[in-house]
Order: sequence, then C-alpha cells, then structure tokens
Amino acid sequence: AVLVRNAVGSLDPRFVRSLRGRGRFPDPRAALERLHLVVTALERDVRAQE
Repeated sequence: AVLVRNAVGSLDPRFVRSLRGRGRFPDPRAALERLHLVVTALERDVRAQE
C-alpha cells in the first residue's frame, strides 16, 4: 500500500498532462484527488483481507 502511495506521489508530470489533455480532468489536482480516492479504497480492501 505504501508503494502505491509513493507511486502516486511521484506521478510522472507527462502522465498528468496526458490526463488533462484528454479533457476528463481539466484540473490536475482533481485528477490526483480522484486517484487518491481510488488508492485509499484499494488500501482499505487490502487491509480488510489481511
């Protein structure tokens, strides 16, 4: 789970730009927030299975 969080923290700016370029996320912060929600949900699932 920590690995995933680190990966989110070091997201490639080009990746963020490509998300923005697709128009789904005009605001890069919105993209990161959505990604963070997904990661948080995944972490919760992983913890529930332990």
